[in-house]
Amino acid sequence: MLHTKQIGFYEVLGVSREATAEEIRKAYRKLAHKYHPDKTGGEKAAETKLKEINEAYDVLKNDRKRKEYDADSAGHGPFSEFEYSDGAGFDASFADILGSMLGGAAETEYGAPHTGRDLETEVEISLDDVANGTKQKLHVKRAETCPDCNGSGAAEGTVPESCADCGGVGQLFQNARMFQSSRICPKCHGAGQHIAQPCGTCEGASRTLQNREITIRIPKGVAEHTRLRLAGEGEAGAVGAPRGDLYVRIHVRPDPIFTREGLDLICEMPISFRDAALGASLRVPTLTASADLSVPPGTQSGAVLRMWGMGLPRLNGKETGDQLVKVVVEVPKKISKAQRKVIEEFDQAMKPDAMPAHEEFKRLVDRLRPASNN
Repeated sequence: MLHTKQIGFYEVLGVSREATAEEIRKAYRKLAHKYHPDKTGGEKAAETKLKEINEAYDVLKNDRKRKEYDADSAGHGPFSEFEYSDGAGFDASFADILGSMLGGAAETEYGAPHTGRDLETEVEISLDDVANGTKQKLHVKRAETCPDCNGSGAAEGTVPESCADCGGVGQLFQNARMFQSSRICPKCHGAGQHIAQPCGTCEGASRTLQNREITIRIPKGVAEHTRLRLAGEGEAGAVGAPRGDLYVRIHVRPDPIFTREGLDLICEMPISFRDAALGASLRVPTLTASADLSVPPGTQSGAVLRMWGMGLPRLNGKETGDQLVKVVVEVPKKISKAQRKVIEEFDQAMKPDAMPAHEEFKRLVDRLRPASNN
């Protein structure tokens, strides 16, 4: 990305921060026409200026990107390489889609080149990756600037010619009294130029599909469906236009032990009746290793024991969740005669106040649902 944010996108287009979408569009059209290569003779300074204009318009014409930029410039949030979002899908204009279908860069008003198309892909990670962060390599097939013609679309030794009908503007204008109307030039289809001898590699499209390997850094604390934005890793734009962005949607693999609830990790731990009644120090799994957990005497089935700070980190924060261990008292399915006798003797020796919840439930049933006389 260019560093026009230091100047300010609104300043680049010469509009106020309160400008409407229509005012921004008109300002862009005026500047794109002024700094178009056919009007400046290909001056380097004008080419740089056109790139800045295109980048500024690409952000300010999109409501979501404009809000993020406004928040960033006001000091309320990041507008950086990574974008974290739980929304579904991403924006793609009709011009972007049309450009990809035709194999070339889509053109906007006055023949100004459009930003390259955004791309989206998915990656699967583990809970351990969520806890510690990770790097993954992605293989992306995307449109790149043609290496043989450097994006001009013209064969070696030739250059695109300015459209004779529209003078390289890409549109035809007609004055009617106090109003001026315009339409896309039918000869060059808005491109503002004509390629007499197309490049043999890209066939005049200026771009070719190529496989690229990209290493992405996945930060700690990402959640299912988190979407990461890699600025400038989408498809290449036409000459003088910035690249699109790459959006990576995160999927977290189910874990055989843990489930996730916000920053907390939850697991179930079966324990014996003895350990529940008498208490015990038991080994339980965590994301990093195993740890000792103290089970107090008289622990009931369904009780939740908390292990502080053993959960997941918050994305872009210092807070860490806890690990919650749900105790499940396992009752033997098979017992011997000797064991049955011991259990019966144990039950007979049990005092009523040893299991108050059980006794209270029996009293409630007797009061509300007395036994039938039949």
